Amino acid sequence: MVADERTLREIYLPAFRASVQEAGSLSIMGAYNQFRGQHCCENDYLLNTILKGEWGFKGLVMSDWSGVHNTALAALNGMDMEMGTRTSPPYDTAFLANPYLDGLKSGKFPLSSLDDKVRRHLYVMFKLNIIHDPAETNSQPLPTGSPTLSTPEHQAVSRKVAEESIVLLKNEKILPLDPAKIKSVAIIGVNGGDEICQRRRRGQHQGALRNHRAGRHQQPARQRRENHLLARLRPASRRRRRAARRRCPASLRH
Repeated sequence: MVADERTLREIYLPAFRASVQEAGSLSIMGAYNQFRGQHCCENDYLLNTILKGEWGFKGLVMSDWSGVHNTALAALNGMDMEMGTRTSPPYDTAFLANPYLDGLKSGKFPLSSLDDKVRRHLYVMFKLNIIHDPAETNSQPLPTGSPTLSTPEHQAVSRKVAEESIVLLKNEKILPLDPAKIKSVAIIGVNGGDEICQRRRRGQHQGALRNHRAGRHQQPARQRRENHLLARLRPASRRRRRAARRRCPASLRH
């Protein structure tokens, strides 16, 4: 991305500035894209000059997952915590792990860069009162104004948030799952590439796949053609579905 200074200041930065200076954000996540030739997670102008310098941001900057690409740039240009780099696990191979440690030991990177990152982590932990052991804060009285970390009220809010984040369109005696009746489970996403899942996919899931394919081919040909036509509509609203049915040959609608 390339933007002149006026566009940057008047269009792109005001919302971020407000979140830092008015809302008091304690953490900022760097983006994936590049700005003026540097990745946002390693961008000296955005992170050091503007965010931490001009705006006085005291919190920590973390990378988006796999958003760090270079140890030196991340270490010196304002990145405080690297997340999800593709080189890990093992996590000691991440850009801000052993490569950064080696640079500190050799003198390539100043210890002041590490001090600043640690200071920002501790600032956030003290600010949120998570510097204490939760068991300690819940069992012993703390100084006035220091809230406990896990009260019944906290737990109730956490449960409510978790319940409202679950989407179940219709439960036709599917949940709760009965392990004794489950023959296969589809895992969608990165976790589907786990070694255990791959072994299961090569074994048990082959039978489920064969059964699925067999059932598909047992559908009448006209039904398969109609389903194929309807599946091409996105979004498949009721009105567009009815229009598609009208376009189907009469022999396929009956």
